[in-house]
Amino acid sequence: MAIISKITDELKAHHKGKLDFYMLRGILPVVRSWPKRRETPFRPRELEAQGVFGILSKATTLIQDKVREAWIVESIGKRPRWQDNFIGLGMKYWGIHPEIPPVLLDFQINWDYSNLEIELLIQKMEAKYGKIEAQEIQTTGIISLEEIETYREKLYFSIYDLEGLRLIAPFLEFIVGKNIDFCLRLQKLAGFIEEPMQVCFSDANVRIPTTKTYYYHGVKYECAIEINPKPHKCLPLESKEEPIYGPTKWKQFNSILNMGWSRTSGNYLWAHDHEVGEKFEGMVGQHYWYIRGEFKVGRYGLAFQVTGIKSSSLIVGATLYLNPVYQHIDEDFDIVIRKGKRGYPHIPSQLGDYDMENWSENGGGTSTKDGHLGWMHLNSTGISWIYKFGITKFALQSSRDIEAEKPTYFQEVYYDLFLGNARLLVFYKDRFP
Repeated sequence: MAIISKITDELKAHHKGKLDFYMLRGILPVVRSWPKRRETPFRPRELEAQGVFGILSKATTLIQDKVREAWIVESIGKRPRWQDNFIGLGMKYWGIHPEIPPVLLDFQINWDYSNLEIELLIQKMEAKYGKIEAQEIQTTGIISLEEIETYREKLYFSIYDLEGLRLIAPFLEFIVGKNIDFCLRLQKLAGFIEEPMQVCFSDANVRIPTTKTYYYHGVKYECAIEINPKPHKCLPLESKEEPIYGPTKWKQFNSILNMGWSRTSGNYLWAHDHEVGEKFEGMVGQHYWYIRGEFKVGRYGLAFQVTGIKSSSLIVGATLYLNPVYQHIDEDFDIVIRKGKRGYPHIPSQLGDYDMENWSENGGGTSTKDGHLGWMHLNSTGISWIYKFGITKFALQSSRDIEAEKPTYFQEVYYDLFLGNARLLVFYKDRFP
């Protein structure tokens, strides 16, 4: 901007579209460069940021009760809402890396006598359309009493996934810490922990702040307001009645993954132990084709999106149904339901899911002797693999395949690979409040 002596029509006409002449505050003639209008209202990066903001806003509705409570407790007494903190973490990460960080949806604490294991339900979304790329359970593994102090500090400050990426997650110390203190108190009363063992979130190196009570939508919360040099005591033990459950209900879930993998070779161990399948095929079992001198091994993967079952409900039974389309059984065998390692089987399916080193344990199944090849009942171990708030995955494998027993004839069943044809029936009871 520059001051000029006088504004004339000739000056305006000569510099039209290039310079802007006007009276500053109505008394001072000035000239400035004509403001350049953008060709588009928003730059591509700004449009992309608006899309990511919308995806993160929608993701706040996916947070489960326990994690939402931790977000609320952390934000009470502060100016931003918990949703603002949630979106701020995601936008800050996206500004540095062109992707949305993993989001913590829920967590669960499993106790094994005096040791514990924390499972985190983590969801990864792509930044362009907000589609779910993966939803998996990541676990801390068994944490001994000696390691609780160390892990508690990590949990207090921030939560990372197993690859070291910062999650969109609150500080769970308020929720998880109280739960662990309470359970440790139970272990002491039961005689599993002898005094003077004092492992307690409240007696940690990072001191628990003093708290102030707030009420949010009729629910009582406690919020940290300052550092207190005096450690708090463990929560007192309160008597609690046995839970009461209602009548048995059931829900049916159609498969979101329904795929098998097979491999053929003249050498049985080559086909059995290979890390990658040869092709996608709906076969479970193995056979030896003596005319060609070939061995064939087939394995199967399933995944279901389980929804609509409360976290407090008790699952009392579960059954898998698949549609058998062909069978050739010269030697009987069991079809075993197995559990995959973290991330297995992949969605969409990969030939690398064929590797039997990715599968373990026995979650139930059926036998070809029974003749019911379509119905497979899960045992108590298999029922424990069902996640009430996420994707549940299984693998099907022949018992003779698991034992690496070389076939001499045909031991195979083929199932319908049409997506959605496989079903999971879950029987459960809701808990009365």
